[in-house]
Parts: sequence; C-alpha cells; structure tokens
Amino acid sequence: MYKDLTENITVDLDIGGEISGNRKHQEKRTLEQLRYTNKDIQIIDKISQKHRLSKNVVIYTDGSRPKGFCSTEAGIVFDESEEAFMVNLPRGSSTFTVEAFAIKGALEKLEQVRYTQYAGRRDVIIMSDCQSVLKAIKNNRMDLYKNKYVLEIRR
Repeated sequence: MYKDLTENITVDLDIGGEISGNRKHQEKRTLEQLRYTNKDIQIIDKISQKHRLSKNVVIYTDGSRPKGFCSTEAGIVFDESEEAFMVNLPRGSSTFTVEAFAIKGALEKLEQVRYTQYAGRRDVIIMSDCQSVLKAIKNNRMDLYKNKYVLEIRR
C-alpha cells in the first residue's frame, strides 16, 4: 500500500545535471526581473515532453543560509504569480532541512490555491537546486532517520 501511494512522485535528476553549470544570481532581484528566459522555457518544455506533462504549474524553491548570518531562509515562487513567499527558519537548521521545508511549503501552498488560482492545471513541476533533497524524496524506503519534511513531502 505504501508503495502505491508514493510511486507517483517523479524526481528527474538528469535535467538538473544538464543545467548545473548555470551560475546563480548573487544579487537581489525584483519579481519583475525574474522573467523566463528562452533557456528556462526550453528546460520546462523538455521536462514536460519527457514526462508527458500538460497544463503545468511550475514552482521554484530555494533554501539558503546567507553569508555572515546564522539564520536560514526558504523561498517559494509560483510561475505566473505576483507573489513570492519567504520564511526564516531557526538557527542551526541545515541547508538540507531548509531546502526540504521549501518544497513542503510549496506543496502546502499549492494545495490551498489549486482549485482557485490553478484550476484546470493537472501537473506540477517543482524546480529545486538541492540534489540531496531530491534524491531523498525519490528514495521510497521508509527510514527512521529520514528528514521530517522529506517524509511529509512523500505523503
């Protein structure tokens, strides 16, 4: 039964490997500056074709510990949205935990607005730059030591 409930999660690490050479932007940017580039559109199209997805909701997540700070923060941006979400997590949170928290938060927010803001959209693409969290989500083995947020994502 557990396997039946969790096998529909597809984690694609191959496409991330193709674009891992892209540099991250270090400077702060406004939402207006975060428009899709042709490269972004090509990546989303490639994912959609590879996994036979249509009517996608694309969500970007990121977790980080800014240089010189003890706190960590998680960010979530939905495509075609005027809003971005950011939360500070407790000191001592690992970047792994923060990245997992961002993905979990994105799924929770999507659940809240899915039938209003994204009515008619079937598939969800979550873009994350944390390969270790994606691998943990992909791993279907129950593990006592698995991160709390990874377990909640798999539910």
